[in-house]
Amino acid sequence: KAKPAPPKIIRVDKPSELILTRSTRLSVNVVGYAPFSYQWTKDGKDIKGATRPEHAIERVEDTDAGEYNVIIRNKFII
Repeated sequence: KAKPAPPKIIRVDKPSELILTRSTRLSVNVVGYAPFSYQWTKDGKDIKGATRPEHAIERVEDTDAGEYNVIIRNKFII
């Protein structure tokens, strides 16, 4: 069993570029004291409904360009 500690990201998968009209996927693998909560952001703003370890964009459009990040929390990081 993991010791109580903040989440630690061990892997992030995100494309270096997005291709218009194609789908893409962002994902993160985390270790630490579960359960975890996730919130993906684009340009510093929450993406509605993007609260899982993976975030998919089904059909990339010009408006999808930006900086994507994920905020991961557990009961030790609030």
